[in-house]
Amino acid sequence: MGQVVEAKRPLVRDAGEGEALWFRENHMTIKVSAADSGGAFSLVESWVKANTGPPLHVHHREEETLWVLSGRVRIRCGDDEFTVGPGAMAVLPRDVPHAFHVEGEETAHLLTLMTPGGGEALFARHGRPAGGPGLPPPSAPDIEGMKRIGEQLGQEILGPPMAVSGL
Repeated sequence: MGQVVEAKRPLVRDAGEGEALWFRENHMTIKVSAADSGGAFSLVESWVKANTGPPLHVHHREEETLWVLSGRVRIRCGDDEFTVGPGAMAVLPRDVPHAFHVEGEETAHLLTLMTPGGGEALFARHGRPAGGPGLPPPSAPDIEGMKRIGEQLGQEILGPPMAVSGL
């Protein structure tokens, strides 16, 4: 039999509410953490700087769904590569290497759903509290730090971001 879940109160977070972080070149807000959802999912709102994206990586514990609210994003998942724009979404299965790159001059606005929750902990542990509403100032990425934290969370950093590697 499945686990019985007790009725809970709704969780409402308005625009701008949640744990706001600067993670690499991004401004991210954890709208729903695994702790908020009883482990079922996490939801992260992100503003990702143009011409940037995460390194090639893989999640071993969760599926990652990207929903593009604005901007154009080129996504690689396994051997597949595609470009999507506002209103599009992509489900990136666990255990399949993936990355994305924000194309053009426009910052991308994304929602990322991770099921089950827990993957958002990488952003919380490796990021820092946002110092304001915009994107963080440029800084060198700490890939080794991301790798160490990722290993604890069932995630692996496999290679450089798409723009650097030409993937």
